[in-house]
Amino acid sequence: MTLSMTWGGSSISPLPDNEGIEAPGDFGGSASRMADYSLRVDVVGEKRKIPMEWTGLTKAELDAIRVIYDAKASAPNTLAYPDGRSWSVIAIHHGWGEGRPWEDDHGIFRYPLKLVAEEV
Repeated sequence: MTLSMTWGGSSISPLPDNEGIEAPGDFGGSASRMADYSLRVDVVGEKRKIPMEWTGLTKAELDAIRVIYDAKASAPNTLAYPDGRSWSVIAIHHGWGEGRPWEDDHGIFRYPLKLVAEEV
């Protein structure tokens, strides 16, 4: 049985090499001093980024993921991992990043890929 994750109900296989999420790296909001020198902070909702990385996809796997990405990335959809974790995500600008293809020991070209989605 092959484990897969789903994005908007479409199965993505193989699984990414990583299965992590990144906490927000920057502060989204404002801070100011009041007349009594107290600090007031206004925080804007923080969103997590979900990077997905593959190191050796075949051309067919890369093309299949691209079809799903093109169909699902422009609107919020549920990204569900096989372990039960799920997020409502949308792809970020420049979130599709293909690396340099390489040839494996069997003469098959492999493609590295990094996708980044953001929680909505």
